[in-house]
Amino acid sequence: MFVRWNFTRECAVTRFQICYAGHSRNKVDGIGRRVIVVLQGGLGNQLFQFCAGETIERDTGCPVLYDPDSGFREDPHGRHFELERLIPVERLAGDCSRGNRLLERMEGAAEHHLLRRLGISSLPRGAVLRIVKWWPASNVICRSHFQLLEYLSPETTGRIRDAMRLCGEPSNEVAVHFRLLRDRDAHGRPARDHSNTVLPLDYYRRCLHLVRRDCGAIRFRAFSDRGVIPPGVFEAGDEVLPDDPRSSAGAWDTLAAMARCRHFITANSTFSWWAAFLGRSPDKRVYAPKHWMFASGARPQRGIFPEGWQLVDG
Repeated sequence: MFVRWNFTRECAVTRFQICYAGHSRNKVDGIGRRVIVVLQGGLGNQLFQFCAGETIERDTGCPVLYDPDSGFREDPHGRHFELERLIPVERLAGDCSRGNRLLERMEGAAEHHLLRRLGISSLPRGAVLRIVKWWPASNVICRSHFQLLEYLSPETTGRIRDAMRLCGEPSNEVAVHFRLLRDRDAHGRPARDHSNTVLPLDYYRRCLHLVRRDCGAIRFRAFSDRGVIPPGVFEAGDEVLPDDPRSSAGAWDTLAAMARCRHFITANSTFSWWAAFLGRSPDKRVYAPKHWMFASGARPQRGIFPEGWQLVDG
């Protein structure tokens, strides 16, 4: 079987893998075809993948399961499955790491070519739905980051808000998220080059200047993957409340604490992206990096920012 993919600058695929899954140990009787979404990355990435899986199931009628294992097997930062609050055990698939190796190599080639040239990190929704509907009676394994707004729906994002237990009025604070350590793995060793996803401190200074101009006097709640606030970013008169996401509260509770703020300064991070997106304040202001980088050497990512977010040079 040979499939020709026709790509334009507006339609690109990266990190998407399709293969026959063979005879799955979790095969559902009476169902000849399923979609298995391979989860990977941190909580923010997994939420995008969950939204894509729910969209695929809703729009195709094909059952969707989630692989919570193979995407984390060699994760350099020690990340793991985080969606216990959203995905029941009966919707978890077995390890899908033994898929078609040829297609996996093709997937890597697509990422290198398209992500770095076009800045699009997943196959568009319409293309995924056509593939799932067309594919013969077998499992379809999807391994992608799905960081596109078109995969999000009000129903699914509402379920995420419920899982985070977001309720009540937002605090009159600005969440400021610092990502500082992405060039090291969980053991402090040099990892894959993510240095372009660590924003310069001048980006935060520009954002803070805009917040003071737009919002006046307001308290800042600082989140940092190192648990410290970089010096020389805030001014002497700023009221700053540190919040350490490495505390025992866990990723969900930290994300909820961030999302309860009124306004947001995001890092180049899907974690703070979700906090800003889920924030409930009707007058919220979101300041995000104009050149959102998916990986070192890639073009700035497209299709990820909602209308109304202010994009700031980094």
